[in-house]
Amino acid sequence: AIYNFSTGQKYECEYKNDKVDGKGIFTQINGTKEEGYYKDGNRVSTVSVNGVMSEIVRINSMEVVYDGYKNLMWQDNQDVLKIIDWYQAESYCSNLNFSGYSDWKKKKKNELLNLVDSNVKKKIKNANDDYYWSEYKYSSTMWGRTIEYAAYIHFNSGRLHENPTYYIHNVRCVRNAQLTDSLNNEIKKSKN
Repeated sequence: AIYNFSTGQKYECEYKNDKVDGKGIFTQINGTKEEGYYKDGNRVSTVSVNGVMSEIVRINSMEVVYDGYKNLMWQDNQDVLKIIDWYQAESYCSNLNFSGYSDWKKKKKNELLNLVDSNVKKKIKNANDDYYWSEYKYSSTMWGRTIEYAAYIHFNSGRLHENPTYYIHNVRCVRNAQLTDSLNNEIKKSKN
């Protein structure tokens, strides 16, 4: 076992060069036990939380897809079929109060790649051949004119692209979601 004295957290697994490596159990300060795989001291994936297996599942009652490996919850209602510009998408996600949560956001570029993972795509109910905005945005000036660009991803191909922010695409909000008892209960209900 390795203890992190600054945080009080405990790892029960193999370690190399004073870093956690391989499969093991991570005990948080609040007593939550997360079994997962670690590489160089960083958790790569979660296998279970307090003995409950991690997985990717659509929770029909909440109209979300929960990715237990990445601890992400994806919005999956009819609103994701709306086509809006980047600023409207920014406002939409930051003001979204959906399925009992208000901490939704647009996806980071790396989270976009999680969205098109085949295991996540299989669970998505509301999707077309869509393009989804990310939170990534930058400005470019050419010939004295400044244009803002933002990244988006094509849902079917998984390719990242960039367009001016005034173009219109879909938005699918995401939130960081640790597995809680209430969320676990919703997952169990969705399987019945």
